[in-house]
Amino acid sequence: AEVFRGGGHAPPPHGPFDAALPALELLHAHPLRPARIGIAGYPEGHPLIETGALDEALARKSELADYLVTQLCFDEAALLSWLEGLRARGVELPAYVGVPGAVELRKLMEISLRVGVGASVSFLRKQRGLRRLVSRPRQAAERLYGAIAPRVGDPRWGMAGLHYFTFDRLLQTRAWERERAAVVARTAADG
Repeated sequence: AEVFRGGGHAPPPHGPFDAALPALELLHAHPLRPARIGIAGYPEGHPLIETGALDEALARKSELADYLVTQLCFDEAALLSWLEGLRARGVELPAYVGVPGAVELRKLMEISLRVGVGASVSFLRKQRGLRRLVSRPRQAAERLYGAIAPRVGDPRWGMAGLHYFTFDRLLQTRAWERERAAVVARTAADG
């Protein structure tokens, strides 16, 4: 069994836990502990949590977890910088990097803004990438995939793999991912 524990966003909390850490402590100490425990990572911060508190919580949670999954991020430079900082602070958990799947643009933008990836949206706006994302969402996702996928397995980054945010488009995302993996493999063989 495996469990992934995010922090949630409900003020006040809908239950006895006001954050992920107390729940993780309970899970970690339980005699029937899941085989693997995953936690969330926020490359661009969290809209409701100050950066220092977020970093401290991640360090404490990482002692109780086996891996982390990053929040969706469109800016590979921000993601890589965050991973470098994470490793410099001694957090060595393998990271599954959150990337968009084959998702409808409207849904992707709506969810992105709601869960706090506004910095990525701002980045896209500054780079005139928001227009590209709106007009060609698949190309923006492919650019991100092409920048991140070749780094999976590189010890510098500690990326164990990719986590696709599918938003109910699992089959379409799987087909798209297979196509992208084939392109990346051909590019690596030619290079």
